[in-house]
Amino acid sequence: MGITESWEIRANDGRSLIAVRWHVVRLWELSAEAALGRDDVGVFPFVPLMASSEPPELLLRRCRERIEELAPPERRDSLLVTAQVFARARYNELDLLSIFGGMTNMFDLRDIYLDDVYAEIEARTRRRDILRCLRARFGELSPAVEGALNTVKDAQRLEGLIDVAVVCPSLDEFILRVVEAAKITGETNGETAA
Repeated sequence: MGITESWEIRANDGRSLIAVRWHVVRLWELSAEAALGRDDVGVFPFVPLMASSEPPELLLRRCRERIEELAPPERRDSLLVTAQVFARARYNELDLLSIFGGMTNMFDLRDIYLDDVYAEIEARTRRRDILRCLRARFGELSPAVEGALNTVKDAQRLEGLIDVAVVCPSLDEFILRVVEAAKITGETNGETAA
């Protein structure tokens, strides 16, 4: 299988060049048994793609055991789901996938990887709705209004600000309420205080 190990692009005039090189790891050529013998939990999810003389069921069970043994509790589920994804890429037997938690675990991908993405999409949608409401009530808005609104990241705070946008007597009053909402949640300049 021919996998490139570099890439380059030259400017039309030939005077500039960007080149990138990387090391290709052919997982299917590495020993699964050797990987499982290491204490490197980050390697374990790749084990289903590695070469092994063991039957798939035994290999995947050992992979799960090693993840459960060495993974910090906060990373365990994501490592198991990742191993399950790679196992599914290699094996078509649903019984084998149940070793990592079955299809139920696959649906937990949303919980593990996408919650932040969904929260940001929800916050953007609420900000957009607030801006539409304010434009309908007060006409064109200054960039300061949108900038102030962007300091609030919490979806519940934004939900409350939708109500404020509907009833506030002026844009100045709305901005004051946005600043209050940002202070309450400790949000400043788009970052949440620790």
